[in-house]
Formats: sequence, C-alpha cells, structure tokens
Amino acid sequence: MTGLFLLCTAVPAQWLLLSGNFWSAVFAPVVQSVAFVALIDGAARGFGGAAGRVLLWRPLLWTGQISYGLYLLHNFSHWWAPRILRQLTRYRLSYFPTEILNVLYLVALSFAAAIASWYLLERPLNRLKGRLAYVP
Repeated sequence: MTGLFLLCTAVPAQWLLLSGNFWSAVFAPVVQSVAFVALIDGAARGFGGAAGRVLLWRPLLWTGQISYGLYLLHNFSHWWAPRILRQLTRYRLSYFPTEILNVLYLVALSFAAAIASWYLLERPLNRLKGRLAYVP
C-alpha cells in the first residue's frame, strides 16, 4: 500500500510542485522509481483488503487477459477510427463533434479489436501450447 501511496503523490508532485527545474529532473524520477519498487513488491506479496478486492474484480481480470491486444492494437485505432466511422455514419463523418465522444469511440474500438484478437488468435494459440513439445 505504501507503493501505491507514493506513486499517487509522486506523479502529481512532479507536475504541480517541481515542473521545469533541476529538481524535477532528478527528484521526481527517483521518487517514482521507489514508488514502483514498493508497488511491485506489494503485488508480488499479494494485495489484501480493499486493493486486493478491486484487483480480483472479474472485469479487471478479464481486461488483464486482453491487455496485450489492447497494448498492441490501440496504436492503430487512430487509423481505423475515421475509416470505420465514415462507413457507419449517414453523413460520412470522420470524427465525433466532441473530444469525449472521440475518446470513448477510440477506447471502444481498441477494446473491440483486442477482444477479437484474444478470442480469434491468442486464446487458440495458447491452447496449442500444451499439445506441442518444448525443445530447448
């Protein structure tokens, strides 16, 4: 829990208190590194309490399953989004009129691509791992 606290305080401190000077270039990365070490240590030991319950929430676990697809495919959503939207809208819009709608659309598109990748490609390949012999 200490790591999470340090991380939650170090990141805003970098932007609010120390931005643009020597100490932000030196101090903030050190504090962030210590925070991440504490956070990784806590994750290795297992989180309890409210943090543990949140991390065991099924939608969050499922998002972790498809996270590699999200990581890879979200980069392409800016390329796919206007093309798909033009095909779906009556007036051939490339973007939504507000930024929040564009962000929600990009997130939904990234999730859809990652879900398709998981169920059509990654999961079937993972199931093959047990059937194939490993030769070092």
